[in-house]
Amino acid sequence: MREENDGSPATAFDALIEKMKSDLARDDAADDRAAHVSKLRSIFDAALADIESKGAEAASHAREGAQKVSEQMKSHPVSTISGAFAAGYFVGRAIAGRARK
Repeated sequence: MREENDGSPATAFDALIEKMKSDLARDDAADDRAAHVSKLRSIFDAALADIESKGAEAASHAREGAQKVSEQMKSHPVSTISGAFAAGYFVGRAIAGRARK
């Protein structure tokens, strides 16, 4: 498990998993299914929130990257075009080389 420098769990999901493990170890003899279901539901809700957060962050990074590429293409159109032709040339040669074999 990933842990922060101070030894605490890295995410809210990790913290809830650790709490559930300790609760289950303490209440091992108890057969309280409703409480366990409730705990699992809170863990899954935390996991979903964490996934949504990470997904939004990844989408934001992708948009920023696309915007930077677009700005580079606008500020350097000649090198963008020549780079595209060079890439096309090498891909074409690779495909043609495989077709001849």
